[in-house]
Amino acid sequence: MSKIHRYHVLSDAQDSQSEKRDLVFVWYDTLPKNSPRFIEMMTDIDGSTHKTTIPRGKMQPKV
Repeated sequence: MSKIHRYHVLSDAQDSQSEKRDLVFVWYDTLPKNSPRFIEMMTDIDGSTHKTTIPRGKMQPKV
């Protein structure tokens, strides 16, 4: 089962008083941890495989 959630977070702006927000999408998917699909989805653009999340900007475009 897949779920997608979205929410706003403070942006990376240097000004702590900034009202800028980023829209974040979180995709939850239930896959066996050693399945080929899990490994493909959790491997970032540098070739590192992650267990729970991929760092911002590191998701492979094909995923």
